[in-house]
Formats: sequence, C-alpha cells, structure tokens
Amino acid sequence: MIDKIILNNLIKLEVEIEMILKTKKFTIDGNVNLIYEMINDIKDSLDKEDNNILANINKVSELYSNSINNISFINQINIAKQISLLYLLAIKKYNIDSSLSSKLESTTYILNYKNYLYLLIRNLLEQGIIVTNKYKLLISSEDVKIEDIINIISDIEFVNKDIKKLELSK
Repeated sequence: MIDKIILNNLIKLEVEIEMILKTKKFTIDGNVNLIYEMINDIKDSLDKEDNNILANINKVSELYSNSINNISFINQINIAKQISLLYLLAIKKYNIDSSLSSKLESTTYILNYKNYLYLLIRNLLEQGIIVTNKYKLLISSEDVKIEDIINIISDIEFVNKDIKKLELSK
C-alpha cells in the first residue's frame, strides 16, 4: 500500500516536472545559485594546477547562456562579469595564446559576450587594478576580436599581485 502511494506521488511529480519543462514556466533566477557555486569552485581551482580549467569555465558559460532567459537582468550582468573575470584569469594564468583563440571562439559565451571581456579589461585599467602596454589595441578597433583580447590579457600585469581577492563591484 505504501509503495503504491509513493509511486503515485512520484508519477504526479514527474507529470508536474514534465509540464513545467514543456511550458517553460521556470522560476526566474532558477539556476543562479548553481551558476554562482560553479563560479566559486572555478575560482578556487585557479589556485591549483587544473588542466580542465577552460573546460570548466566553458561549462558554466554554457549553463549561463542556456539559462539566460530565466535569469533576472541584474544577475545576468553580475554573472557575465564573473565569467569574464574567470576567462581573463585563466587566460593570464595558463598562458593561453592566440593559437587557442579558435577553441575560445567556439564557446557560446565568447561569441555572444566577448564585449564583456573587453569592458572588464577597460574597467580594470581605469580602476588601476591592471596595466598593459597594449592599451592601444583596446581603443584602436571598433570590432573586438578575441585574438586582440588574448594579446592584451597576455600583456596584463596586476598592480596588486594578490589577484585571488579580485572581485568585481556589483
């Protein structure tokens, strides 16, 4: 008898989940906590030698891209800034050069949000957090190219060497 009750409850739950998925009635910010947890895990792994760092950032960026319609505008901006920061730190730390730009360009996040990386770099420069000799690349081009961004990131020097504590203002 108890098994039948549990089975009926599970069937009702399954139908409800299926209806929600088919009608796309998700709660706003449904994946935000998961995305922020993944971002924090990646930030923690930046301290270690992690060969999968780029793949992990790509996973969180794909989750973000797939969930963007269900995330509030304020959280979209904050998450995009954090993912951009992760890409910047990974490119800088692991010396990802322009030969890997095709790998980066194939990610949905980079295709759609490379301007966030550009704006992040400009913001960090204006705040005096970073310096670069390739500043002219930031202002000379109307179209932001991923190769230019990688070249700039490769040349960046952090004014404060403790980049682990680098957080973006909300």
